[in-house]
Amino acid sequence: MLTDLCAWTEEFLRRLLDAFPQRLIFAGLQESYGRGEATPESDIDLVVILDHVGLPELETYRGLVRGMDQGALACGFLCGRAELDRWPRYDLMQLVWDTRPLYGTLEGLHEFTPDDVDMAIQIGASALYHSAVHCFLYDNDPSTALPALEKSAFFLARLELFRRTGAYPSTRRETALSYGPWSGGTEKKYERLIRWSSSLL
Repeated sequence: MLTDLCAWTEEFLRRLLDAFPQRLIFAGLQESYGRGEATPESDIDLVVILDHVGLPELETYRGLVRGMDQGALACGFLCGRAELDRWPRYDLMQLVWDTRPLYGTLEGLHEFTPDDVDMAIQIGASALYHSAVHCFLYDNDPSTALPALEKSAFFLARLELFRRTGAYPSTRRETALSYGPWSGGTEKKYERLIRWSSSLL
């Protein structure tokens, strides 16, 4: 786990701006560091948008991150502006809402509609339902898949809360206040995940 996120991101931004002068459109944090909920196991989930991205940019960015102290913790999303403009709206919506800006802004890229929210929920629910049923049936130890399934359920629950209330919860705690913990043994957790995702289809 990073001991000083602020210092790390400042160094990351300095390197980005040096490597891509006047080309950086946006940089931000997602996942647990973006939400202020990082644990010792957390990756540094980065979002970076450049004016355009080809293989030279990918190679430069890879070297930049690998050259940083604790760069092995970095992961995330890198693309050019043209790709972002063509990104599916339901997925772009979550990118915008789930990212804490470090440089620039994603606001104003698109106006998202209730149909975009419905599409995101339907896609997320169908993927969760399929994965939960598959893992329960075919994994030798279904409990090992639960952390990833519960992570998917958290993102889906945030969207479903937004559809119901108009407020997008920023943390796991806020989401859990409405949905409660995914408690119980393995079979009980699978039953709840399957029933809930099915109800959203």
